[in-house]
Amino acid sequence: LKECEWSEFNGFSLICAAVHDESSFDEMESDIMRFMSEYPSYEVFNVYLQMATRLSAVTPTLLPRLVDHFRSVAYKMVSPSNEVVGTFAETMQSLGLLMNKESHAVLTEKIVSTLESPQLLDMFCLFILQSQDPVVMRRVLALPVCGVQSACRLCTGIANHEKDVGGVLSLKTEVPYDIDCALAKGLLLCGKKEGLALFEELLARFYCESVANREELHDKLKDLLDFDSPANNPERCLFHTTFLWRQRVTSQLSRIYVTAVKSADEAGKKHLMRLLPSILGPSIRHHSLEQQLDEFLPVFLVALSESQKARREVISVLPKFISALPPDKIQPVQARTIVESLTRVLLVEMAPMVGAF
Repeated sequence: LKECEWSEFNGFSLICAAVHDESSFDEMESDIMRFMSEYPSYEVFNVYLQMATRLSAVTPTLLPRLVDHFRSVAYKMVSPSNEVVGTFAETMQSLGLLMNKESHAVLTEKIVSTLESPQLLDMFCLFILQSQDPVVMRRVLALPVCGVQSACRLCTGIANHEKDVGGVLSLKTEVPYDIDCALAKGLLLCGKKEGLALFEELLARFYCESVANREELHDKLKDLLDFDSPANNPERCLFHTTFLWRQRVTSQLSRIYVTAVKSADEAGKKHLMRLLPSILGPSIRHHSLEQQLDEFLPVFLVALSESQKARREVISVLPKFISALPPDKIQPVQARTIVESLTRVLLVEMAPMVGAF
């Protein structure tokens, strides 16, 4: 919010805080809706979400109306930025998590019947994913307004919820976008082996693509490896997952990645290093890296000699790596590579990883 809007925002926050039941919402409704339409932002949407969450616990029957009113804001905003579109989509997703299945289905149908632009679909796509209905998702996917971002998200949902794997894979020829990463993600989460095969093919494609296509594929692979942001969180999207899915998926993808690095030529290894931060991130956050440290040794050695960004990622886990690795697993020349790379980083002024040691 701009500085000049803060006083009005404080007033908006007080109005939402004063709403405690249906009659008070009726009284404040016009002011609330006007402000959200005129000043759409994360802060404003979050205040409304908090109000809706509080009221849903007190008056559950009011929730569908609150979500529907928020839905209507999408049609009143004037030229919203990409940031606002993303924030609106995530807020709709959060509101969807509060709803029961029946109310969600009714509002989903209402939304699908009024999708008139790619921007509107981007705003509601995360909410539509929560339907868990591949038939609905296929209907939306076939709409002329379905752009690449929403198409990829819908394909992930279809791959995750549809039982016919052959039908899922047929989307590769039916959809006019590159959706391989999206399909792989949906299949991986529900434990289908076809997801692993797709990921293996994608890594092989990644270092063979032309420069322009490689950049696009790089972004999609990073999205595939992201399971924590609101738009990619399986729990928020209501995706089907297997038992201990994080450990399983992280371990499987890491092994495929290590194999790809070992088999790639020098140019291929350099390109694959760009994905190392995305591979290591979930492993570090969810403590699944310890079981694979010795497998990562060849990858670490490439990263320490090739990529500055990947080098920092490796150095951040070096203490854990060194303490867990048996002495007979590392050769003197490999130890020298690690020490030399670490020394180079420590000699750089204001090196970000110095504090780790």
